[in-house]
Amino acid sequence: SQWARTPRHPADGRPIPPFTPSAIAVVTSDCQLSRCSQVTAMAADATELGVGLIVLLICVAFEPSLTGPAAFTHIDDQDNFVQHPLIARAASEGLSVGLLCAVWLPQYVVLGVWEPVATLLKVAIARCYGLGSALAFVRVSVALHCVNCVAAYAVGCRALKLLRVSGVRGLPRPLGEDHRPVCVAAALVGISPMCVEPVAWASGQPYVLAATFALLHLDLHMRRYHERGARPPPAGVVLLAYAGAALSKAAALTTFVVPALIDLLVWLHGTGRRVRLLRAPRVSRAPHEEAG
Repeated sequence: SQWARTPRHPADGRPIPPFTPSAIAVVTSDCQLSRCSQVTAMAADATELGVGLIVLLICVAFEPSLTGPAAFTHIDDQDNFVQHPLIARAASEGLSVGLLCAVWLPQYVVLGVWEPVATLLKVAIARCYGLGSALAFVRVSVALHCVNCVAAYAVGCRALKLLRVSGVRGLPRPLGEDHRPVCVAAALVGISPMCVEPVAWASGQPYVLAATFALLHLDLHMRRYHERGARPPPAGVVLLAYAGAALSKAAALTTFVVPALIDLLVWLHGTGRRVRLLRAPRVSRAPHEEAG
């Protein structure tokens, strides 16, 4: 196949005699390109399979919340939805510019929590489906939870690639190619019992929305490191993602610690001041290997 055709010089296209160093170099280069394309295709198929597996497991785990009746409970749901003046007005009268602007005013703070971005989402859902049931709000939370787990899968793969291309040695295998551990971790997070309350409870929707913006912020922040030749995302877009997380839930204010830690580790590794996490372990050699 590849040895049967006559290799040609890449500069002027003239034929190169077979089994010469130039011909071997051309064929080797073609083989490497073919292998890279095959690896890329396999990685794309594995990524699509992993995304489908994550979404399927989440839908099966939260099937009762997606199909069963969901009523507003007496714990915070009445204040957050039924008795909220803006959400009730959106359900009965529809959306208006004044209503969307009023979301940002402090006099409409409920239970001492200011979360205007999450309130905007609640207003939009109430406008489309009303306040007769909490099922629509729970379904949106499950959909956002699927997006979050898939985003966590993508961020984990990006982190592995960052480790691989940053020159970190001593890793057990070539990271950035095997994404199965990241897929399994994202799937386990998706069906974890710790996620039931914020996903299946209507009042927990701001936590899920804040996680969506926080993962977007982390993904945009990590794009600057290992996509050479590509234009990095503007700093304003990265800050907007962080602002969306913080304005969805105040608990997301501390999410800046993870990107800051990544910056610190990359800076320490680049300046030669490697911390223990990035330091390659020394492997002792046998005496006969040192002599050879």
